[in-house]
Order: sequence, then C-alpha cells, then structure tokens
Amino acid sequence: MAGEVSDHISERFFVAVHVGAGYHSPVNEKALRSAMKTACIAAASILRTGSGGCVDAVSAAIETLENDPCTNAGRGSNLTEDGHVECDASVMDGNSGSFGAVGAVPGVKNAIKIAALLVKEQMSGSSLLGRIPPMFLAGEGARAWAKSKGISCTGTIEETDKWLVTRKAKEQWKNYKAMLEDAKSGTSSGTPSSSSQQIGNASGMLANKSVAASSHAMDHIMDTVGVICIDKEGNIASGASSGGIALKVSGRVGLAATYGSGCWASSKDPFGAPSIVGCCVSGAGECLMRNFAAQECCTSSSLLQAGPGAACSKVIESVIKDSSKHGSDRSAGILLVQAEAPSTGIGSSPQLKSVEISASYTTLSFGIGYFGNSMEQPKASILRSNKQRNRNRTDVCQFAALVNLTCIDSIVLSFCDQIKNLILFQLSSRVCRIAIVTGSNQGIGLEICRQLASKGVQVVLTARDEEKGKAAMKRLEGSSYFKHMVFHQLDVLDPSSISCLVEFVKSNYGKLDILVNNAAIIGVSVDINALEALPNGNDSRYIKWEEISTQSYNFGEECIQTNYYGAKRMTEAFMHLLSSSDSPRIVNVSSSSGKLKFVTNEWARNILNNDDAKALSEEHIDEVLETYLKDLKEGCLEAKNWPSVLSAYTLSKAAMNAYTRLIAKKHSSCIVNCVCPGHVRTNLSLFTGSLDVEEGAQSVVRLALLPIDGKEYCSGLFFYRDEVSPF
Repeated sequence: MAGEVSDHISERFFVAVHVGAGYHSPVNEKALRSAMKTACIAAASILRTGSGGCVDAVSAAIETLENDPCTNAGRGSNLTEDGHVECDASVMDGNSGSFGAVGAVPGVKNAIKIAALLVKEQMSGSSLLGRIPPMFLAGEGARAWAKSKGISCTGTIEETDKWLVTRKAKEQWKNYKAMLEDAKSGTSSGTPSSSSQQIGNASGMLANKSVAASSHAMDHIMDTVGVICIDKEGNIASGASSGGIALKVSGRVGLAATYGSGCWASSKDPFGAPSIVGCCVSGAGECLMRNFAAQECCTSSSLLQAGPGAACSKVIESVIKDSSKHGSDRSAGILLVQAEAPSTGIGSSPQLKSVEISASYTTLSFGIGYFGNSMEQPKASILRSNKQRNRNRTDVCQFAALVNLTCIDSIVLSFCDQIKNLILFQLSSRVCRIAIVTGSNQGIGLEICRQLASKGVQVVLTARDEEKGKAAMKRLEGSSYFKHMVFHQLDVLDPSSISCLVEFVKSNYGKLDILVNNAAIIGVSVDINALEALPNGNDSRYIKWEEISTQSYNFGEECIQTNYYGAKRMTEAFMHLLSSSDSPRIVNVSSSSGKLKFVTNEWARNILNNDDAKALSEEHIDEVLETYLKDLKEGCLEAKNWPSVLSAYTLSKAAMNAYTRLIAKKHSSCIVNCVCPGHVRTNLSLFTGSLDVEEGAQSVVRLALLPIDGKEYCSGLFFYRDEVSPF
C-alpha cells in the first residue's frame, strides 16, 4: 500500500492543449472546454501509469480532439474548395528530435496516428536494407502507408469523408463557396464584390465586434489543435492536427504538418545545455510557416532570460511585421511550455519540479487547457481579447501560469496518513459512501460517476457491454479520483446480472448509499440521414420527430423494459443494502417528456395522477403499460389517443415518476426523487440538446449528495434540474 502511494507521487507529468486561435462562439464554449479536459485526461492516463511515452500521450490526446466534431481537426474539419476533408498532422519528440508529419491526407479519421507512427519508426532506427524511414508523407500515399503498417483505415476514402464532414462544416462551406462565387463574378464584371475582402480566411470575417455579434453561433477557428506532454523524467513531445483553413485549395499542406512551424519540442538549447521546451502554433498558416514560428519560439524561450511569455511575443511581433510586408492575415495563437530540468538525487530517478505555461494570441479568442499531477482536475478556458474592435489585430494578448508539480495532492497526503494507522484507514473505508450508476459508460451517466468520485464517493460504474465499460474506465484512468471508481457489468434487463452486482456490492461494501437509475433508451428508430439533412437538426425545437422516427412494437417494449422495469428491478434488488445505509438515496433520472400533461390518454393519465397510495399501485402502473403495449402492437395508438411522438419513452418516464412517489411513501427512511437533468447533448438525445453533460449531471449529483440529515428535504418529488416541478 505504501508502495502505491510512492508510485503515485513520483509519477509527475504535465499536459497542455489548445483548440485553435480565431473566434470561438460562446454557444460552443462549454463543448470546447469539455473537449480539452477530455484530451488532458487521455494524455494523463498514459503518463501517470507509464503505459506509454510522451509521443503516445500526445497522440492519444489529439485523437480525442480529432474525434470531437467541435474542433477543426479530424471530424468537423474545414472543407477544401471542392467540399472534402484533407487533414494535416505532425508529432515531434524532444529528446531524439524525431519528427513525423502527414499533409493533405484524405479518408483518414485520425491523421495524428500516422504522424506518431512515423516518429516511432525514426526513433527505432531499424529499416529493411538500410532504407531511410520517411519523415513526411502526403495525400493518398500517406493513407496507403498507414494501411500497410496496420493503422485502421476502414472503408473507402469517400465513405470516411462522409463521416469526417459534419453538417456544420458543410453549411459553412456552402456560405463561403457562395461568397467566393460572388467575388469571382464581381471580378469578372469589373465591379468590386462585397465578399471579396472577406474570404481570405475564416477568422478574417470576424475582424470586428459587429461581425462577431452577427455570427455568434458560428466558430471561426484558425488551423490547428495542439498538445504538449512532459513526463516525470522531463521527456517532452508536442503535436498538432488540423483540417486547415476554410475553402483551402485541395492538396494544400498547412501549418500543422510543416516542420518547425506547427509544433516543436526540445530537451536542449541550441548550445546543448538542458532546456525542456515545447510549442504548438495556430493561425494564418503561410505567414507562420515562413517564420518557422514553433521552432523560433522554443529557441527564444531557451535563450531569453525573460521567459516563455517574452519569447511568444517576440515571435508574434515578427509575424505581424512579415504579414504587413506581404499583406497577409496576421492571426496567430502560440502555446508554449517550459519546464525546469529534473534534478536527480543520490539513488533516485529524475523528478520534474515545475512547469511554466504561456499563451499569446492576436485573435478574438484562443482555447487552451492544462493538467498536472498536482492538480485535482484539468483546467480549460477560452481566452478572449478585450480589444475586439481592433481590425488589424496588432495587439498581443497573453496568459501565463506557473504550475508547481512537487505539491503533493491533499488526497494523497490523506492517504499517507491513513497508512500510518491501518485501523483508521479501515474505519474510513467503511463509512465511505457507496454509489451505483446504471448505464454509465458514456454521456450523462459517465459524468455522474466522475462528479461523484471527485467528491470522494466510491462509485460502481456499470455498463451492459463489458468492453465499453472497461473502455470508459480507461478514459478516466489518469484522473486523481480514479481510485474511487470500479467497474462491474450490469444489464438491467437481466435479473441474473443484477444479482451478480448485488453480491459484489454486498461482499465488498456491505451496504449501498446511492442508487442512480440512469439506464435508458429512446425507444424508436431514427433516420439519421433525415436528421442531418434538417437545416436546424441540432436544435430539437425544429425537429419533427414523427417524420424522422419509427415506433415499432419491439422498440417500444424494450424501451419500457429498460427505462421503467430496469429501474424497478434495481430498486427492489438493492433496497436491503440501501436500508443498511444511514443516508440512503435513490435518484431516478427521468424526463419532462414523462410529465402527465404529455400522457394524452385520459384513462392512463388519471391512474398515474392519483396520489393516493391505495388508489395508485405498482399493479396499476403495470396495467397502464400493458394496455399501451397492446394498443401499440395492434396499431391503434392514434385511435386510443396515446402520445403520437416518442410514445414509449413518454410512458416509460411517466411510469418511473409514478413509481418514485410510491417508493418514497413505502420506504420513508430513503429519500427518493426523480429529476429531469434538462435537454443534454448525449447519444440518447442524438446530440440535439442545449446542455453539456457536466451541466446535466450536476442536478443528479446534487440530489444524490443531499446531506446526512437530509430528512428535512422532501422525498417523492419531481425536479427539473434544481427546481421542484409538478408531475
């Protein structure tokens, strides 16, 4: 046990990420911050456990950013002039100086994987017949090389391109394409076009506040995303990935793939002295490429006494001068990390001490995040310029932070103190609150687990698919609260699976304090192509579900069995373990769709609305659901006046709400409530919600963590987020 603590303390690391410089809409800010935090955790899980090196950590972090459609890398990238995605990416290892890059590669979901493999092949130094390993690959040749090396490139280029092109990117491309055609027609007629000065790049359209205000819902992100990672011994690597500037010429290779420009990492200064520094750059590519921006930043930071901030400013000033000379855009964002060289004591390995992070930018905003072993969780922010009226963007905005990595986390100190008194440790383990969250391998369920664990609750994360559950745990592995989490397979449709979980909790903890019934399905088949074709498909207010979804009997029955009977089975199976807790809580994750006003069948509504325990029973709820399913099977929902849209989901949640009232009265010592977390962007809502999972989970966690003396709180209520609402 003592060894575990020692290892945890010694495995110091630091991760810094950015999601581009340009203009980030406040509407998308939370999604971008969430993406950066996820990237930090992905890298930390490798650096903290030692399961890979800095190159692996950089690749893992950027892969999450490429998979997130809110960034301009991988899925969601800007489109070329002919409407396709071509990606650039690069990775650099600071110790060896190895660099790998791909440019204008089509049909690849994660270009960073190819760049990372190019670096590793150079570092291995072995090749058949003494052939020199490639450093830079472009176009379809890069994709072919990746496939030959075992990197998954499923589907054709055309099929993968469909996955990479998002609706948002397609709409932006159409707008820009129309502007380009307008500019061409104006030029050919000799009349200046209103669009001719705006098409140079995506950020240029938002050079002043008035334009930004009119385009508040749209992001204009320049070029790259980037990551810098440092491990406990001071090894450093950096990487970049990009979809490139909007409407770029097909075949154009940009900043993210250019040596010395998009990223740089080094463990020594130009004279060979130890100097750990890494940099990622975002902005108007050609100008930054001409100035070898990333390399120049690292070199200046190593040599200047003034530190990383001064180095960034120096390079940006030279970029501004160069852009003035060439009449080009001067948009730039630079993220730079510099670490003190690790000290080595007698008989001990090198230990990273502190890291200085600096960000400089000339754009309206710059998204950055960072995470170190001394921090509870990653920090992420969209930095914003206060001088949005500055059309020429000659002002340089800056952010800087010094992170001390030698500070031992308070949780670790507490753990060390417990080792000194094993009896105290055992007692504290017994009084720790235990929680189960059903359906928690993704979305709001996973976020509920994360928030509970971060507050010291021992959480059992569950999933029907064991592999998906283990993958979810793997994503959280680098977090400081990971020790408060375990995984157990659970299928709420299978009584034997529930029994196995009961035995696990009983034998390991002897009680259960919190049960969150979150597992749910929507209960219809949705035409995804029709959804994506809608002009406002990401806004549920404009979606006509009856036109894009199909309600079959099989889907409806599975929905009710999962959403209602699954929660009921879990409640019944765990009630005896909940009764062993001094503060039992049940939180049923419901929906406003289940409110009685949406149960249009008057007979069913009257039964479910009855607040008299004698008049409302579990048998009555069963009768309502059985009657609904019978009418669904016979195709007479409309004739019997059942809900016309998402009817099974509505009835399942209405039944859950009624059951919540019953259980609250039957088990008065247990606080039982149901809550609608709001319209959250998850797989269940087809990502049409207005809230992110962090916001949605907060209301659930609040009810789960009502104080020990929570009997002063009412039980058997329906909450819409944090407010009590009528059933």
